[in-house]
Amino acid sequence: MTRLESPRSQPLAKFRDARAVAQENRLSPSVDALLAAWTGGPLLADLPENHYPADIAEGHYIQDQLVAGLGREVRGWKLAVTSDFALAKTGLEGPIYGRLFDGDIIDSPATASSKNYHGAKMEPEFAVRLARPLGGVGQIISRADVEAAVESVHLAIELAATRYLDSDAVGFVSQIADNAGTGALILGPKVDNWRDIDLKAVPVSLVFDGAVVAAGFPVAERCDPIAVVTWLANELSLSGLNLNKGDVVTTGTLAQPTYCDPGTDGRARFEGIGEVELTFA
Repeated sequence: MTRLESPRSQPLAKFRDARAVAQENRLSPSVDALLAAWTGGPLLADLPENHYPADIAEGHYIQDQLVAGLGREVRGWKLAVTSDFALAKTGLEGPIYGRLFDGDIIDSPATASSKNYHGAKMEPEFAVRLARPLGGVGQIISRADVEAAVESVHLAIELAATRYLDSDAVGFVSQIADNAGTGALILGPKVDNWRDIDLKAVPVSLVFDGAVVAAGFPVAERCDPIAVVTWLANELSLSGLNLNKGDVVTTGTLAQPTYCDPGTDGRARFEGIGEVELTFA
C-alpha cells in the first residue's frame, strides 16, 4: 500500500473538533497576519511567535480561517508533495493542499503580473476538472469514482506564490497556513485520450525564454494524477468537505519548481501532447 492509499493516522477533522476553542484564541493572530499579507499588507518572515500552529492540523485550521476571511469563491484545489518519492523524502503522511480561487484559474496563453505574485515559481503539472461532485461526510471515494467524475485532464502551469519573505525559509506547517503557497493556475490543452496514456511517463520540460530550466522528474519520482485526486477527495471527506462539480484540481509538479523573474516567457512542454504558455510580466 502506498502513502496515497493510506488514510492519515489521525484525521484532520478530529483535531479540528477537539481543539476548536483553544485554537480560536491562540491562532487568531496568525490568521490576522496572513489576512493582512493577502490584502496588501507587509510580507511575513513567518507566523507570529507564540501563535504558531503546532502541527499540520492547526496549519489547516489557519488556512480555513484565512479562506473564510478572504471571502473569495473557491474554484478548485492545489496539491504539493504528491508522489510517494516526495512523501518519503519529506516524512509527511500525505500531500499538502490549498484552495484555488475564482479569477486565479486562467486559460493558456496567459499573462500574470509579478506585482500580484511574490516569490513566484512555475511548475508543470496535470490538472483535473470534475464533471460531478465527489465526497461528503463519511464517504469513501474509490479511484473508479474519480475516473467516472473526470470531465477533462489538462496540461497546466501552477504559478506558486507566497505571503512570506522567503517561502523556503519556513516549514510545511506555515506554508499550509498560507493556503499552501497558492498563486495562479494556467490551464492548457485537454489531454483527450488521457485514459490511454501513462501520464507519469510523459516527457515534460519547463522552458524560460527558449531555454530548458527544468527537465521532468524520473517516472519513479512522479505522481499518479488520478491517485492524487482520489486521496484529496477522501481527505476532504474526513474533514466534512467535498469536491464540487467544475472544480479544478492541480496534482503536483512534474519538474523542479523554478523561480521566475518579471519578463519571463514560460512554457511547460509535454512531449507529444502540447504546451502551456505563461508570460510573467
